[in-house]
Amino acid sequence: MTTTQIIVLVVVIVVVLALIGLALAVARRKRAEHKREQAQELREQAALQAEEVLDRERHAQQTEAEAQEARARAQAAAADAERREAEASRIQHDAQARRDELGSTLEEAERLDPDGGTDPHLDDRPVGRHEGPVDGDDRARVEAPDEDGRHRA
Repeated sequence: MTTTQIIVLVVVIVVVLALIGLALAVARRKRAEHKREQAQELREQAALQAEEVLDRERHAQQTEAEAQEARARAQAAAADAERREAEASRIQHDAQARRDELGSTLEEAERLDPDGGTDPHLDDRPVGRHEGPVDGDDRARVEAPDEDGRHRA
């Protein structure tokens, strides 16, 4: 081989190596650019999903607020029911005490005058069960309390 051939061979090898290096550099750039594009697409998808997540979080907070409001209403209703039950119990106790007092009064009247008979206005029917006036007394009509323990007007 001659010197010229060796020089040409070395130049060809250097050119081929330079082309290979250039091809590798271009390939790396394309690969990096492709990865950047993929990353950008992922960022855009994440941004869309972040909006969706924020919407879900807002909905969850709204639902939680509604649940707390419903719980507060239920607690208020339960407290009201307890108050009404206590009031009904107190009224029932008061009515029983008055009935006992009335019974004592009638026993005293019977003891004082055993021949006097009984008062037709004071019979043994339970309170709230009178169906009409007793012996023409329009004031004797007593209405039964409704479900809430209130007397109707």
